[in-house]
Amino acid sequence: MVPTSTERVRKHRLKRKDDKDTWMADKVKERERIKRYREKKKSTMNKEELDQQRSMKLKEKQPKELKKKKKKKLKGSKKCRDI
Repeated sequence: MVPTSTERVRKHRLKRKDDKDTWMADKVKERERIKRYREKKKSTMNKEELDQQRSMKLKEKQPKELKKKKKKKLKGSKKCRDI
């Protein structure tokens, strides 16, 4: 006898609950696959140009992270002054 849809869903949920690490790994792999697909789709550039684009994106992210760290330090120091 073929299982009903609710039985299949229940079985799938149980399987995933037991294996959460694999589930997260699957999500990460899926995100990476989508990124690669988008890059191929949106560009007909050669590999060198794609590498340049990626490196520019990384450089843009770094200053933002530094600003966040500085803000956190300032917030902490203001608290100390009040005391």
